[in-house]
Amino acid sequence: MRANQQAKKLAAFMYFLGMKMDLKLSSGIKVSIQENGNSKLVLFDKPVKVMELTLEESTRLGSSLIKGGRTGITAELRNLIDSGFFSEPKNFSNIKTELFQKGIENKATSLNMVLTKMVERGELMRVGQKGAYTYRNTKQ
Repeated sequence: MRANQQAKKLAAFMYFLGMKMDLKLSSGIKVSIQENGNSKLVLFDKPVKVMELTLEESTRLGSSLIKGGRTGITAELRNLIDSGFFSEPKNFSNIKTELFQKGIENKATSLNMVLTKMVERGELMRVGQKGAYTYRNTKQ
């Protein structure tokens, strides 16, 4: 069995065992970080000999490897709130695109659920009608 196929099967198996985080790097390499009991597995979607990371990528990768230091959709949305991204209303597509550019890949249903929870907690404000909502910072 080829290494890439083994990595994919291992990734699928590990997904059911614990937390999974995917980062898409500027080099096009996808890095998956998965919890395995008291350790973490780092999987690459391509054979890698050497990999250069940007400062942001190395920070994100490092923080996701630190025990208890997890990143994900909610954490990244909070970072976007803090950075002023939501100072102007953003639609769902704007938010999904921004997360993708930061290496956070997610399903639309997952993002929608997180946005809804953040609205319920008062972290974001939602305006408009179903299917055409915009989101903005509540501190305006």
